[in-house]
Amino acid sequence: MKKMMNIFILMSLYFPFNVWANNVLDLVIDEYPPYTFATNNTIDGISIRIVEAAFKRMNQPINLRVLPWSRALKLLKEGKVDGLIEIFKNEERETYLDYSKVVLIDEVVSLFVVEGSEINFDGELSKLSDYHFGARHDYSYGTEFDQAVADKVISHISLDVEHERLILKLCTGEVDILVGEKNVVAYRVSLLKSLKTNSNKRCKKIEELSTPVQSTPAYIVFSKKRELTDIRDKFDIILMKMKQDGSYQKIIDAWRESH
Repeated sequence: MKKMMNIFILMSLYFPFNVWANNVLDLVIDEYPPYTFATNNTIDGISIRIVEAAFKRMNQPINLRVLPWSRALKLLKEGKVDGLIEIFKNEERETYLDYSKVVLIDEVVSLFVVEGSEINFDGELSKLSDYHFGARHDYSYGTEFDQAVADKVISHISLDVEHERLILKLCTGEVDILVGEKNVVAYRVSLLKSLKTNSNKRCKKIEELSTPVQSTPAYIVFSKKRELTDIRDKFDIILMKMKQDGSYQKIIDAWRESH
């Protein structure tokens, strides 16, 4: 698997040089395409473009870095970075993160199986308790799935830090069901197919079960230790205005048309 890149992007095209000295927000992301990801030495994605547009309106310079998910959460908790783009809300994270009060984007959490599987899902996770799930380490999948795990309704879980390895585990039968955001998993599956490795050749087609687990809002967050609620509140005002004036939806539509 490719190594995670640390990429720094200074958006000097947007802001005058003298602004950068003391006021740059240090924001981190995980590789989570199509929402946030690194490509060709740049950071891109639907959520990245929305966030960039909002901060541009605020005249607020930002610095973007790609970090492994667990490390990003650790640095946020320690106050060593300012914020993170694209994260679900849960009680434990709210102890050290100031969440935006306006939803950045809604994600759909779904279940995936291999073609020909007899597994069905009607919305009741308890009916799947005997199956072995694959999931990302330190991830939240929304209140429904997270609660099922907490209550031991879902107790057979293999955790990994990379989507690609989880997809291969599903292909090879190490796990029965993969849980993930529908667009993210579709993107990763497409990417793996394009690599045409021996492991991929053995993979059956991966299918999304028709009933989603939950539609879950994702947010931008800021480290409580950095005391950035004023920035958060200004961002919320701008993001709400973007939704009201249509510019938010234009960004999403432009992305979909070009991909």
